[in-house]
Amino acid sequence: MKAMENYLDCYLFAVSENCKVISKESDPYLYACIKTARDYRTKHPWQNTNTVIAAGAETTLAMIK
Repeated sequence: MKAMENYLDCYLFAVSENCKVISKESDPYLYACIKTARDYRTKHPWQNTNTVIAAGAETTLAMIK
């Protein structure tokens, strides 16, 4: 389970490095994926030990309104 949580954070970090704005209109699939990840993280909080990855993941999750 720990590996899966780390993978999720790494993918979210990658998005934060490549996208500065994500809107439902410009990329509905990516928007839906990040919204699902945010909903998951709300229900199942995770504290990544890598602060850089954790910050990037949080940045991505915050892009979705």
